[in-house]
Amino acid sequence: MSLEQEVVRVASDLARELHGDRAARAVSPTASLERDVGLGSLERAELLTRLEAALGRECDDRFLVLDTPRALAAALERAPAAPAGPAPERAAAVDASAVTLGQATTLGAVLRERALAEPRRLHVRLHVDDRVEPVTYGDLWRGAEEIARALAARGVAPGEPVALMLPTGLDYLQSFMGVVAAGGVAVPLYPPARLDRLGEYLRRQSRILANAGARVLIAMPEAAPVAHALRADAPALARPVTAAALRDEARALAAGGA
Repeated sequence: MSLEQEVVRVASDLARELHGDRAARAVSPTASLERDVGLGSLERAELLTRLEAALGRECDDRFLVLDTPRALAAALERAPAAPAGPAPERAAAVDASAVTLGQATTLGAVLRERALAEPRRLHVRLHVDDRVEPVTYGDLWRGAEEIARALAARGVAPGEPVALMLPTGLDYLQSFMGVVAAGGVAVPLYPPARLDRLGEYLRRQSRILANAGARVLIAMPEAAPVAHALRADAPALARPVTAAALRDEARALAAGGA
């Protein structure tokens, strides 16, 4: 079987699991994975994970813009061998029919049920400096659940906005989903490009925080020393808290209730 045929096979299997036989039949070497097959960006990311596992080739972020099996096969011809990794990085996909999301009607509930059903399934790969950190559904939910518990203990009510000032990374993912799991509304703010101008940046963001009415800001550790810059325009805002501090609070609560 040629590389192109193998890509078509893997894409067809995924399309069948997600959208049925009709989608699987739409897969061809020149078919658009998005337009013809119906695979969105997250589903194409899953396809890349499966191709890495099936073919032993590394698919980096550049593969996400390739929209046909033929284009993927051509790129895979030039791709280096995928690095060997533990089971969480190369978790075998389970039959979609074996996972039941029950009566989950919110994003937080769906994540919880997915994490319970497939805790070792890969959710995302984070590029941190010169390394790649795999994050499974179990990893994401454990931190999100702890942050949700800590927010609830701080009195965050359903529908209440919670601001996030974090770079893309595990803290951001767990904090965003923790706010959702707590019933709050996440208000993401772009982190500053230059930490030496953090005070000036925070003063600009304080108006957004004031309009949102956020009392809680989950932020980078560097934001804490200049928190006073926010209170002039957002007096309701308490001192910023880090994701790590919230996780610690949740663990202390759990230990106290044991």
